[in-house]
Formats: sequence, structure tokens, C-alpha cells
Amino acid sequence: MLRSGAHGFLGLNKHVRYKHHARWSPELVPYPLPAEHDMLQNLHLLSAPFIPTNLGHVIWEEAFPLLLAMAQLGIYTERPTIVRTLGCNESTKGVRLCRKFESGFVRPLQGHDAASSEAPPSALQTLRELRARVASLRRPVCFARLLVGGYHDMFNAESHAGKEPLIALYRERVLQFHGVDPAYVPTEHRALLLRKDGRRGMANVDAVFDFMRGGCDGQCDELRSRVQMMSPQLLTIREQLEAISRATIAVSPAGGVSMALPFLPQGACVILVNYQACLQQWEL
Repeated sequence: MLRSGAHGFLGLNKHVRYKHHARWSPELVPYPLPAEHDMLQNLHLLSAPFIPTNLGHVIWEEAFPLLLAMAQLGIYTERPTIVRTLGCNESTKGVRLCRKFESGFVRPLQGHDAASSEAPPSALQTLRELRARVASLRRPVCFARLLVGGYHDMFNAESHAGKEPLIALYRERVLQFHGVDPAYVPTEHRALLLRKDGRRGMANVDAVFDFMRGGCDGQCDELRSRVQMMSPQLLTIREQLEAISRATIAVSPAGGVSMALPFLPQGACVILVNYQACLQQWEL
């Protein structure tokens, strides 16, 4: 059974002072397997959301580490079953946004793509649902293969050398799931300006857009008619990925709004407007 032991030596998400650190360890019971039990044969991945309404944390600190762990342990499969410790309706007030990110970037790992005749589940499984199933069956539910742990800190690691092919694989899986061609190669430059209102947004984003559409003072005349300003919060995940996967140049503020830019085509360029930088930090 999926029950955590007392020690919790496996971390399931990032450990920071201001956020609950989900941990797990097996509880060892020295008894034979009951004769009456259900055995789940498919590989199951236990996942703990860190900030389920933050795009960057969902993509790169929950979904991608699951793929990374499967590959590193030599058990990669295209159709695992993901079990979240908390569902969107249990862990956050932003249920709609949580489900949008869950469906957009975690569910693709389960292997259902937009062209599949097999309809994807409405949501990922949760521990609460599994426990309810055990209670209704009145017999143990066992796992033939269960992956727990494998959390990888994408944002604070100095290097991700060697992980590039797996990032490319994750990109392909997500784009295919949403019916976007991952092999598309742009034949002309297209610029994408990401708009974010409020915190971390560019205060003069409209002026930047006009500057780019005006040819950047003669520096980017060929982009005049091929500049798009995108407000991600107003679009579906598929619409966002469609635009990103066809852009060759992206301009974006820092933070979660920029975390989908690794889905740009190979060779694309990103201009990241980092509000945390200032001239005093650099020796000129």
C-alpha cells in the first residue's frame, strides 16, 4: 500500500522554509502479501505539486523531473500512471489555473496525444482517490512498479549538462499531446513578445511592441509584419505552444511567464528582460 513511513527520507519537492516539504518513505510490514489483493501492473509515479499555479514550477520542478527520473533509472515508459499527492481542489484556491497547467504539462507524460483515439482521463489520479478505492475494495491495492522521489532542482543547479536530450524529449511529448508539430522548422523570422500585467511585467510593453513593429529603428525591418504580442493568460495551452513553437525570436519578462520558452524551435533566440539586474551589478 502507498503509505508513508515515519522517517520520510525521500523528498518529493523543493525544500524551502516558506513552503511545505512533501516527504515519503516506505512503511515496512514483515508479513506475506495477502492472498486477496489487486496488483497494479503499470508504472506509477508519485508526484507532489510544489506551487501548482506557477507555470515554471509545474513544468520544470514537477513534470520534467518525473521524465528525468524514469530515464535515469532505466524504466522510461510512454504511458506511466501519475499519482499526485494532492489534487487541484485540495491544494490551492486557483483550481482552474492549476488544472490548466496540470492538463497542459503533466498529463502529456501519461502518453495520450491529441490524435489518439483513446481519450485522456479528465484529471490525474490522487492519493485521496486511491485510498477511496482501497476502502471500497476492502483489500490491499499493490504496485508492481512505483517510482518515488527523483526531484531535480532545475532553477538552482549550476549546470544541466547531459540533460539536453531529455529536455528535447519532454518538449516533443508535450507538443505532440497538444497536436503541435515538434519537428516544425521555421523558414522565416517571427518575433514573439510576451505580455504580463502586474508583478514582473514590462511597464512599457506597448511601446516595445510599437518599436518592434516599426522595425527597431532600422535594425529589424524584416520583422515589421511578423511581430506578435501574446498574453498567455488569455490563451489555451495549445494556442500558446502553437505560437511559441513557430517563433524564432522571443522577448519576455522574467518569471513564470517565460518558463514555456524552452518549447521554442531549435536555434531560436530569447531576450529575457530581467527586472532584478542593475548596472551596479556589472563591471563595465
